[in-house]
Amino acid sequence: MNHFFNRYLDKVTAQIRSKEGQRLVKKELHSHLRQSKQANMRSGLTEEESEQKAVLTMGDPVQLGKGMNKLYRPLVDWWMLFLVMGIFVLSFAPYFLVEIQAMRFEAQFISVLLSMLFLFGFMYIDFRKILFYWKWFIGAAFLYIWLFLVGITLHSSYIYHMHVLAKFQFFGVKIPHQWFIILIFIGLIGYMTHMKITTFKQMIPIFILMWLPVMVMADYLSPFLSLLLLFLVVVLVIFSPIVKKLKYQFLYMNSIFIGLTALWFMITMEHRVARIVGWINQTINNADSYIYILLQDMVQASSWFGQSEVIWSNYMDDMHTVTALALIIYYGGWVLAGLILLVFVAILIRLAKMLMQMNHQQAKLLLAGGIVLLASPFLYNTLMIFGLMPYSAVNFPMISYGGFERIYYASVIGMMLSVYRQKLFLDQSTVSS
Repeated sequence: MNHFFNRYLDKVTAQIRSKEGQRLVKKELHSHLRQSKQANMRSGLTEEESEQKAVLTMGDPVQLGKGMNKLYRPLVDWWMLFLVMGIFVLSFAPYFLVEIQAMRFEAQFISVLLSMLFLFGFMYIDFRKILFYWKWFIGAAFLYIWLFLVGITLHSSYIYHMHVLAKFQFFGVKIPHQWFIILIFIGLIGYMTHMKITTFKQMIPIFILMWLPVMVMADYLSPFLSLLLLFLVVVLVIFSPIVKKLKYQFLYMNSIFIGLTALWFMITMEHRVARIVGWINQTINNADSYIYILLQDMVQASSWFGQSEVIWSNYMDDMHTVTALALIIYYGGWVLAGLILLVFVAILIRLAKMLMQMNHQQAKLLLAGGIVLLASPFLYNTLMIFGLMPYSAVNFPMISYGGFERIYYASVIGMMLSVYRQKLFLDQSTVSS
């Protein structure tokens, strides 16, 4: 690029805030200037005259740069932000509908505020910069497993036990295992897009990241989280650039393993079998079907705008967490519950539309996996409340009471909003290792 072109393009790009926008505009304008120069030289002008005329033809660099700045800048999905902010506001509904001692307004407010900070933080960070460190996330996942197993073995104080399950606890704050799934999620996206996987041998790390946590931590994870991890990896493989033959082999083998794993979860622990039996025989009034009958009574006794006759919180310990949707249906009514369901469905539809329009491989995997992480607990919890799935400790995303879990979902959505923010620059970029 010559002196005339350099000076002109520097003036243009000085008006553009986005560095990636500067790079794309510089490349595009240089191509136009070179074509204009060649045309001028064919008309009989000297090389220097051709370059000067090409620059003059492009017009005022400052005005051109300001125009390009409006075109080449990161985007904001305002509709998505509006929907997510709506969910944050609606998450206060359980607190105002019924008085439950375990719910504190200050904790809920801080949780929502931190969730918003994480949401905007991940949105403004280019997701490709996060995925660049995919090896670190895989390393952190293995460290997580090691620390967890050491803590269980040594009965360390940083492990919190609740019934048969266990999770990390630091300074009294319980860390949900969903954060561990994020480590594997980001690590696998990086591995699948940075490594050209053409042999079955290269699939082995995916198998390890998929099955090792389930094999060594299954006794302390909920069955839902274990199956969610397996399903997440399957979806990432489907949307990955891995050759079709390897995909089919991977899916065939793991469909058998996943089926056996689900069967193992059902038969190895008596309380899980009893819970499923209670779900199947909901007409039998015993301890195993009690929760299903209770939920059925709440749903059937609800109205359009809510009831207040029965204090159901006296009968349920987890009404503000696992059965928060049932609480909203009864005390807030079908109108409020329907609004919450509608907003969440709208979020998923918008993300699915973004996925269908995306060609960039890393962005596609991030969106596909993010939809799985949001849709799976949403669908399971909703179906469970209506008696269509067995009862399990699966919270309604961002509505159920729980600070770090809400922050987790906000982080996932924030990374997907980062994809939308960078989408103008994605088709022209390449994945670097």
